[in-house]
Amino acid sequence: MSTHYEEDAENVPEQPSFTNMNPPNDLDTTSLALQVMPPDNDTITSMLDNMLKYTNPDGIPYVKHPRKFRKKSRKQKLTMTCQVYFDRTRPRIDPVVCLNVLTTFHIYQRGDQVSKAREWIWDILLHRAYLNGTNYYRTAEWFLFWVYRFTKNAIHDRNIQEPFTTLLKQRIQERIGMPGDALALAMRLTVCHFVDAQNYQDMQRLTELQCEDGGWEKGYLYSIPIVGKEIYDRGFTTALAMQAIREERQRIDSSEF
Repeated sequence: MSTHYEEDAENVPEQPSFTNMNPPNDLDTTSLALQVMPPDNDTITSMLDNMLKYTNPDGIPYVKHPRKFRKKSRKQKLTMTCQVYFDRTRPRIDPVVCLNVLTTFHIYQRGDQVSKAREWIWDILLHRAYLNGTNYYRTAEWFLFWVYRFTKNAIHDRNIQEPFTTLLKQRIQERIGMPGDALALAMRLTVCHFVDAQNYQDMQRLTELQCEDGGWEKGYLYSIPIVGKEIYDRGFTTALAMQAIREERQRIDSSEF
C-alpha cells in the first residue's frame, strides 16, 4: 500500500499484473491508513476535509476521489453516500467503504459531519440489506465486522454506540452456524465477543480448520469487479483467527472466577 498523506492513499503499490487499468486512490485505504498510521494533526484535518468533498448529495462517501460529475437531470433522484474513489468520473459507493470512512471520522471526533452516511448504514443493518455482501466485499461478515469496528470507535457518543451494539448483537446471532471460510468465521466470532454473544458452534468449526503448520487457509478479502477478480490472504486470516480464539479463551478464563 502506498501512503500519500498529502492527499490520499492507494490500495495497490504499483500497476496490478492482472489488468492494465490505473486505479485512482481510494477512500477505503486512506481511511485505514489514518486509523493505523496517523500523521500529524494538520495533515489529518486536511485529509478529512478533502474526504468530505467526495460524498454524494445524500452525504454518503464515494469509494474513490471523484473529479467532475456530469450534471444530473433535475428529474433524477439524488442519493448521497460516501464515494469509494478519489475520482469524480467513478462515482462508486459501497457500505463497507462507507463504514471505514465513518470509523475514521468518529476516531477523530468528527462523526457529526457524516451523520447521513451513518443513517444509511443503520438502515442497511436494520433491514438486513447486507446479506449478499456488497460490490467490493461480498460476504455479510465483512459488513458486520466493520459495523463492529465503527461501533467500537464511536465511544464519544452513547446515542450511537448503544443502539448499534444492540442491533448488531441480533444480526450477528442470526449468522451463527452459517457457511463461511476461516476469515468469515473469525470475523463472526470477533463480533460475537464484542456484543457478548456466545458462539461455540463457529469456534469449533474455526479450530477444526486450523492447518498442521498452525495457520489457516487464505480467506476472502475483497473483490475487484471491473476485472472479475477476488483477492484472498492467508496472513490476515490467520491473525484474526488467532485473535478470535485468544478472546474466547480469555472469556472462558474470566468466567471461571
